[in-house]
Amino acid sequence: VKINGALEIDTPEDLIYVNTKIPQLTANNFWGSRTEYPTFINDDKRLEIDFCFLRSVLFGDVLDIGCGEGRHLLGLTDIKSIKSRYGTDLDSPLYEKTKDGLKDKNISFLNYDDQWPKVHNVLCLGVLHYLIEDNEVVELLKRINTQQLVVRCPCSTGNSYVINKYSDDLGDNYAAHYRSVSNVIDLIKGNGWDLTEVQRAFPNNLESKHGTKQYYFRFTKA
Repeated sequence: VKINGALEIDTPEDLIYVNTKIPQLTANNFWGSRTEYPTFINDDKRLEIDFCFLRSVLFGDVLDIGCGEGRHLLGLTDIKSIKSRYGTDLDSPLYEKTKDGLKDKNISFLNYDDQWPKVHNVLCLGVLHYLIEDNEVVELLKRINTQQLVVRCPCSTGNSYVINKYSDDLGDNYAAHYRSVSNVIDLIKGNGWDLTEVQRAFPNNLESKHGTKQYYFRFTKA
């Protein structure tokens, strides 16, 4: 197991324990205007790094959970070793907006509440920190039927915490649970998975200024 990069800690602001139901399109428009979140301003750079990593570890069929508008799935369409591509997202309006466009690219968009197919790989990129309670993560893991689980999430560099900083701007509760690297590993390993790799995803200049760092995790079914 490898962990790259020095760990630093900043004090989080405005901590509050709440959940959120903000539509993803609304949230994306908001995050794109925030200078303290350079991963959104430099989205092409973030995607380029994601694609470089994913191309090196994926094979067979892929299901992207929390796929948004399908950007990762679209970026993987030229990989001949990937046979089938599926996407699903909890945001129903996003599902209606996206499903036909992805179908044209030979990508199947699945209703989030439907049973998901057995696949070789499941992607969960930038999703787990929006599952505030650990049992929400456990319930998600129970629905997955795959050989390999690939996760990217922002992690606390100290203790885990929940932050709710922009609810007034968004008009609703918008919270995220930033677990530590060890918390993410223990949570997933404790529910039937073996860790095969963990590493920093982005350089510091593409990270949030609020003291979190993004990591890639790879797990295989125990």
